[in-house]
Amino acid sequence: MTGAIPTELGSLYNLQQLYLYGNGLTGTIPAELGNLANLKELSLDQNGLTGGIPPELGSLVNLEELYLFNNNLTGAIPAELGNLANLRELSLGRNGLTGGIPPELGSLANLRLLALSNNGLTGTIPAQLGSLYNLEELYLHFNQLTGEIPVELGGLSNLRLLELHINQLTGEIPAELGSLSNLQTLALHINQLTGEIPAELGSLSNLQTLALHINQLTGEIPAELGNLSNLQALALFVNHLTGEIPPELGGLSGLTYLNLRNNGLTGPVPTELGDLANLRYLGLNNNELSGPIPDLRNLTNLEQLYLSNNDLSGALPDWLGSLTNITKFWAWGNELSGPIPDLSGMSGLIQIKLQSNKLNGSIPTSFGNMTNLVYLYLHDNELTGEIPSELGDMDNLRYLWLHSNELEGGIPPELAKLANLLDLNLHDNNLTGVIPSELGVMTSLTHLRLHRNMLSGAIPDTLGDLESLRFMWLHGNELEGPVPAELGSLEKLERLWLSENNLSGQIPAELDELSSLTAWRLSDNEFTGCVPPGLAAIEDTDLASLGLDVCDDS
Repeated sequence: MTGAIPTELGSLYNLQQLYLYGNGLTGTIPAELGNLANLKELSLDQNGLTGGIPPELGSLVNLEELYLFNNNLTGAIPAELGNLANLRELSLGRNGLTGGIPPELGSLANLRLLALSNNGLTGTIPAQLGSLYNLEELYLHFNQLTGEIPVELGGLSNLRLLELHINQLTGEIPAELGSLSNLQTLALHINQLTGEIPAELGSLSNLQTLALHINQLTGEIPAELGNLSNLQALALFVNHLTGEIPPELGGLSGLTYLNLRNNGLTGPVPTELGDLANLRYLGLNNNELSGPIPDLRNLTNLEQLYLSNNDLSGALPDWLGSLTNITKFWAWGNELSGPIPDLSGMSGLIQIKLQSNKLNGSIPTSFGNMTNLVYLYLHDNELTGEIPSELGDMDNLRYLWLHSNELEGGIPPELAKLANLLDLNLHDNNLTGVIPSELGVMTSLTHLRLHRNMLSGAIPDTLGDLESLRFMWLHGNELEGPVPAELGSLEKLERLWLSENNLSGQIPAELDELSSLTAWRLSDNEFTGCVPPGLAAIEDTDLASLGLDVCDDS
């Protein structure tokens, strides 16, 4: 059904239900619908209706349900809707409505659902909404509402869902919200709320979701939150919370999501968190937590574990390999030490980020069994030994970052089997031997960083087959011989760093064909002849240090 709503429908005086939702209706809502004195249900949602909401709809004194959501309606919400004394459900979300929320809506004593989300509403939340004692669901999220949360909302004893997130609300969270004994969801995130989290929220015995993240909350996490026996999701991340993580949170047996990242939390990670057997997501990163990683081996349902950027110390526990459901494990930016244990039991792991610690010993060959791994970040540690050839068996690997360690030996030719690899970072180690010519088959590779090692021999001409390559950094090695003319085939190459080697011969004229090149370094070698004019025309170079003339362009 398409086209406009016929105005003639306003003559159907005995009509009690009008369902026109989910069509392709366009145009405005006829004011004549306000003549349907017996209408109880009006559903015009999920169309393409435009214009304003007719104030005449406020005359539908018998109306119980008004659904206008998911249209393109504009203008203000008519105050006349406050006359709909029998209204139980008012849904105006997902439109382009502007202006304030009419205080008159507080007169709708029978209202159970008020959904005004996803509009452009401004102003404050009317305190009069606190008179809607039968209200069960209040959706005001994704608007531009300002001011404080009215304390009067704490009197809505039947409220199950309170969603005020993604606005510009300020002030403190009212302690009165702790009286909402039937509340299941409290979503206040992405506002500008300040002050402490009220301990009274720990009385919300039916609460399943508490989302207070991305605000400016301060103080400690109340231990009383450990009383929320039905809680499934606790999101407090990106605030200014301090103090220790309350061990009482370990009693939230139904919790599946716990995210406390990006605060100023200190002290140890409570061992009690290891009792959260249903937990799937644990985010503690970007705090100031210290001490060892506690025993979390009972978190067998855990899928994502984020411990990075804290002050954690001690060894990586062996039991980590028993977390078979985990897909992402971040522990970078800590003070962790000792060897990396066998983690191959994490068979579904996609990301492992252990960089910027003090890990030592060799890289476990068992990483080769982790065929789902996409990110392997072990850089900036104290790892020694050779790069295991088994790493070439990780079929899905795209990022291999082993740089800034103390690795030695050669680059395994088996790495060429990593057909999906985008980024190979082996720089700043003690690697020796030649660059394997086999790397030329890695046609997905965009970044090749082998600089500052002790690599020797010639640059393989097969590197000219790396059709996706954007960065080639081979400087600071002991490479010798000429620069392969085949490198001129790298159409996507943006940066070419070959300086500080023992390269010789003439700089190939074919490098002039590198149309994407924006920067190069060739100094501290033994080149002869002249610099191709196309290279010389690039601004970001070390041309002045080469001591060579520019070739005649004629």
